[in-house]
Amino acid sequence: MKAGVDIGTSSVCVLTVDGAEEKHKTAANDCIFDYSGCRREQDARAIIDKTARLLSDSVTGELDSVGVTGQMHGIVYVDKLGEPVGPLYTWQDERAGAIYRDGLTYCEYLAKTSGCPVSSGYGLATHFYNAVNGLVPREAVTFCTIHDLLVMKLTGRRTPLVHPSDAASFGFFDLEKLDFDADALRDCGIDPAFLPEVSRGEEVAGEMRGAKVYTAIGDNQASYLGSVGKDGGVLINVGTGSQVSAACSYKKDVPEGIELRPFVDGGCLAVGAALCGGRAYADLERFFRAVLKDIGGVDAGSVYAAMDALTSRPSDCPPLDVSTRFCGTRSDPNERGYIRGLGEDNFTPAALCDGVLNGIAAELFDLYERIETAFPGLPDRFVCSGNGVRKNEALRQRLQKRFGREIPLTQHTEEAAYGAYLLTKYKTL
Repeated sequence: MKAGVDIGTSSVCVLTVDGAEEKHKTAANDCIFDYSGCRREQDARAIIDKTARLLSDSVTGELDSVGVTGQMHGIVYVDKLGEPVGPLYTWQDERAGAIYRDGLTYCEYLAKTSGCPVSSGYGLATHFYNAVNGLVPREAVTFCTIHDLLVMKLTGRRTPLVHPSDAASFGFFDLEKLDFDADALRDCGIDPAFLPEVSRGEEVAGEMRGAKVYTAIGDNQASYLGSVGKDGGVLINVGTGSQVSAACSYKKDVPEGIELRPFVDGGCLAVGAALCGGRAYADLERFFRAVLKDIGGVDAGSVYAAMDALTSRPSDCPPLDVSTRFCGTRSDPNERGYIRGLGEDNFTPAALCDGVLNGIAAELFDLYERIETAFPGLPDRFVCSGNGVRKNEALRQRLQKRFGREIPLTQHTEEAAYGAYLLTKYKTL
């Protein structure tokens, strides 16, 4: 039996494969620590405990190997015994987008000082903010991702071993050397010695009761592996955020808004990430519920079903032009969305739903065009994944219309967990 584990932003999943039998169990990641203001902190210990229990409940036979993945960019501080000290600062944390000095945000200061662009929510931007404001725990000796911490707990490691896919998600990473840019870190006053060790690739980090536990990989890479595989193609993933990803070779210069990220076996992924994917549609659903409560006095539950019904009907009114960059972009966190073309005939809930779905598709297509320009000759194979499209057929239809092709769903509902499992399978062949 092999297992793949995924610690997501809103859920955790364990997938087990025993011969031809494949099962998965999921649980809500409701381990919130502090979501006030710009903070996005989750309870690291509670997440690890919940995931470890889910893994234990899922394993019904002799376990051969465990692959692990999870939400990238975020960090957990650990002490010399490998214990978490403080919360998980997630990829959604926005404090590094606040003004630091000379009119520059923390992220802008880091980029100007080092020449290394970094966005809010990236581990080293968060760490820099914490260091400046005295928020790094005194017991902390380094940091890692939440899924690196799980690997430590499963294997008894006291120090994290971070895969390049996750190390790069922190920022300040040299893709050619596959290590952190020590000089750039020093220029910003960050001690490179505080950073975790980077693995040379997909290594065995340790064992759990005789089962090999591999270094965790980023969920973007795991989702790509679990959806597209090693043969290449274009993956459109819509979850809380959304991404367009394509396997490619290393290239020094890429277009603005596109990141080159480490993949497996020394390869790369070209990634265009939108901060609002399914989150944009969720924002609209929350707005409709607020209208019902504030205007009509109705404390409604979810209204997604009603929204989906509206978007499934043909409309004769002019479409709205909606930008769903409600949380900014990686390159410009201050950018915001808009609604254009409002008139008496299309100022309706149905037109708003349709406009938001089209806006999600338009942002992803724009990112894809940038990737295609930088890496011509990509395989003509498109796949979509994530609950944002799996649970919303109207969004998938709009993606297909925008991209001008059929885009099938992946065969596996838990793509990241399946990708983590595949990693263990490939490495033991």
